[in-house]
Amino acid sequence: RDSPIETLSCQKCCIEFIDVDNDYFPRHLMHLDLGNNNINIDGCHGIAKLLQGKNATLSSLYLSMNKIDDDGAGILADALRNNTSLTTLVLKYNMMTIEGAKLFLQLVNDVSSIKATLQSNRTLQRITADYGEDDQDLNERIQRHIDNALKINALYATSSWSLPEELVRKR
Repeated sequence: RDSPIETLSCQKCCIEFIDVDNDYFPRHLMHLDLGNNNINIDGCHGIAKLLQGKNATLSSLYLSMNKIDDDGAGILADALRNNTSLTTLVLKYNMMTIEGAKLFLQLVNDVSSIKATLQSNRTLQRITADYGEDDQDLNERIQRHIDNALKINALYATSSWSLPEELVRKR
């Protein structure tokens, strides 16, 4: 737990899932690269535990070239709703579709109500992912909306402005 490790790269290690015990996870770990493995929905459950921990420290998570589908994207998006440390999420070359893209758009810009919009994740500043090739135009439009919301997050991160407490759920 007191390990000084800040960056951990486990690429091409044939990892399918990770069993996270937040009591023993390195508390200084900021960058985790699990690219080019076999992480699927089961692996997303373990990663979600890592992202939901009260002492979450990860600022960047690289999950490119795995087997993460829309269900896995949903698990990650749910885990990131209240996460205040992750700024970068890379999910290139996985098995997500437009439905996965919609989940990440809702995460950073939930327009279902004013309150939901105000409670959207304001920490993420970069999400890079592929969402299949079914409708490339729709894919690009959704990614553009995600990118616009992330630009607002980046501005929010560098400003002293904050939301009124009664509008923001307790994190």
